[in-house]
Amino acid sequence: LAAVASPARTAVSEQPMVPGPVPLTPIQHWFLAQQPPRPDHFNQSVLLDVCAEVDAAQLDAALQQLLVRHDALRLRFRHEDGVWLQELPEEPAAIKLRQIRLPSATEECERLMQQTEERMHESLDLASGRLVAAVLFEPEGRQTRQLLLIVHHLVVDAVSWLFLLEDLDTACKQLAARKTISLPGRTGSWRHWAQSLQQDAESPVTRQEREFWSSAHEGQAIPSPHAGILEETRRCLSVTLPVECTQRLLDQASATWHMQMHEVMLAALAMTLTAHTGRPDINISIESHGREALAAGIDATRTVGWFTALYPVALHIDSPASLNDAMQAARQRLREVPRHGIGYGLLRYKGRNGAEEQAPPWGGVLMNYMGRTGRLLKKDSWFRFARPLRVSRAADSRVCFTWEINAWLGEDGLHVDWDYSEAMH
Repeated sequence: LAAVASPARTAVSEQPMVPGPVPLTPIQHWFLAQQPPRPDHFNQSVLLDVCAEVDAAQLDAALQQLLVRHDALRLRFRHEDGVWLQELPEEPAAIKLRQIRLPSATEECERLMQQTEERMHESLDLASGRLVAAVLFEPEGRQTRQLLLIVHHLVVDAVSWLFLLEDLDTACKQLAARKTISLPGRTGSWRHWAQSLQQDAESPVTRQEREFWSSAHEGQAIPSPHAGILEETRRCLSVTLPVECTQRLLDQASATWHMQMHEVMLAALAMTLTAHTGRPDINISIESHGREALAAGIDATRTVGWFTALYPVALHIDSPASLNDAMQAARQRLREVPRHGIGYGLLRYKGRNGAEEQAPPWGGVLMNYMGRTGRLLKKDSWFRFARPLRVSRAADSRVCFTWEINAWLGEDGLHVDWDYSEAMH
């Protein structure tokens, strides 16, 4: 995340927020093509400890400013004649900050917070544009207040939270100092980015990638879950590598293998799957940040939206595989991927209605390495994470992947979450 959000590019693109239709991006097509029974409930959330200097009224005003600044938060979605459409309305749906008084009893406090969060996840509505929910939990006594922020995943990703939380912190500090809110300059709008993707899908650069992606689905050793496997059966196995071991791994990855951490993660996962299946050919779906340079030259450095690129990677790992062989195979394969995989979605969901062009089914394994998530907040921020970024899906949604591996570097080491369905394992 830090690499994506670096200030290397400083171009500013102050664009007016013109209402009207916005093309769906490949990752939005991917989610909506699953025909989820309750598409309104597919959200990301953070729980933040709030500094005493933050006033509730000023916090509410700062939240409204996020709608003004980031056009993706203003979007509305509707389903017409079998086709999903997104558009920017004339007026956005306001963010309503709810204030909840919490009792002093710990168990009662936790129960009330959990019930409130569940209601808030269910409250988002794609059609009306209510895509953000905010709750300020205020415990009795002098305990730390906490802010729950929920945003629908169709309009946000992990990188976007960096800008949302930075802008929220900046606005609160400016209001507390009785200053006019003045946030960092806008980069390209979400609408401009979506339009540029649509144009890039027809470009010679993307068409030239078709041959590369033609063999991308080989080696489907782990099948996708069948339609009857639901989200309510999802469970998670979480492990954390201690700080000392994590640092040794990072040092060795760089010095010995000349690899980045996501390449090491892919090699380790491929070795695990090969040992589990006894098959040398493995296919893993990869998530990347998706904020690639396009021919249109749009700068998306601080743009909020769901930019993720999702693409398959086929690997051949001999069994038993040596560590060095697995590392080299993962490194070589990932570095062969053009434009970090953004072209795959453009080819798969090409066309105005996002029709999948004779695309094979996705495999059963997804890997998402998110980098250093602790850097989402600056050291002088008036907010602190009370828990990591979470994704919440409706209980009756279909599980898309047999195994979903999410990893990130935190202040206390490397975290790995391995999601699975108890109906299958």
